[in-house]
Amino acid sequence: MPEPTKQTYINSGAWSGWAKRNRDCRECPEPILKGQEVIRVSGKTTTGRWFRSIWHFDCWVVQAHRYNDEHPYVAATGHPGKGRPSFNLTPEQQLRRRALITRFSRLGDKKRAAIDLGLMSKLDYLQHEGQEIMKSMKELGGVPKSWLG
Repeated sequence: MPEPTKQTYINSGAWSGWAKRNRDCRECPEPILKGQEVIRVSGKTTTGRWFRSIWHFDCWVVQAHRYNDEHPYVAATGHPGKGRPSFNLTPEQQLRRRALITRFSRLGDKKRAAIDLGLMSKLDYLQHEGQEIMKSMKELGGVPKSWLG
């Protein structure tokens, strides 16, 4: 029986089926006999290594229960419901916020164009305009984090 690894498994999948030949179970010392019900698991570890294993159906369920016992359910914290929490803005404020976001995005395009053309004097003006947009955004739910970096 192979030793359990400390690696995390990503991109893994599990399939149930019947053993086509005699194999060793990953969990217990009893062999899997041809024709027994099995679970096949395959995937990739966080280190990028591919793996495949085969389990007795009952052994796989036991290890799943053991995992759940070791990692108890913890309710999610934060706001109730799906998606991002709303800012509770009026429809007019939502339109104004969206317009400012669009304006700031266009401003980024203009900054890139000014850099490509070597117009550093225009870049100063665009930087100042961006600061003005950020001041307006503070009143409408705050400045997005991506704008600060």
